Amino acid sequence: MAKLVECKTCKNLVAKRAKFCPHCGEKKPTTKKTDIKTVFGAIILMIFLAAVFGPTEEEVKARKQLELEQKKEKIAQLDAEVKKIPADHYQENYFAYSKLVDLDPDNEKYQKKLKHYKIKYEIAENIARTCRIESRKRNKASLNFPQTYDTISYLDKWEKGAYYYQEEFIGKNAFGVESKLVSMFKCNINKDKTISINKVFMKKAL
Repeated sequence: MAKLVECKTCKNLVAKRAKFCPHCGEKKPTTKKTDIKTVFGAIILMIFLAAVFGPTEEEVKARKQLELEQKKEKIAQLDAEVKKIPADHYQENYFAYSKLVDLDPDNEKYQKKLKHYKIKYEIAENIARTCRIESRKRNKASLNFPQTYDTISYLDKWEKGAYYYQEEFIGKNAFGVESKLVSMFKCNINKDKTISINKVFMKKAL
């Protein structure tokens, strides 16, 4: 025989597993309602416990002071590191000053440096991208069968304000024989903002 319990609403007896009360129609009649007083009391208790056992005002101040000192140490460390980066290493300087501005957004010196290197970095990226594209076009055009051109590997670097792009590539000659070649191009920006691209060498690869 099914065990009978009181309906939470009408107090009549219903089966313990009944899905609704046959007397008042209450759904889940055996599931006890959460007493609002109980919930409120639990919230008050949690607030009280947090106030009693939570960090004191002095502890909060001490933690904030420690975080501030750690932040100052990190800024000082980054500031020392960025001074060692060569001025023409635009990408490194840009990323370094980005971190410094994130840590110390009110520092005008860092903001000016970031703006300066952002412009330099964007210009340098444009030079490098243009140089790579044009160098590959010239390498391809140098072959008897340009359609056989394929890049094997490349190296690039910035040196004294100029971008150097060296590429190793393959292609077939007039007899259909595959050759491996290597070239280097030097690229820099002119006073009129145009980009000059000059071949340093092109020869058979070893």
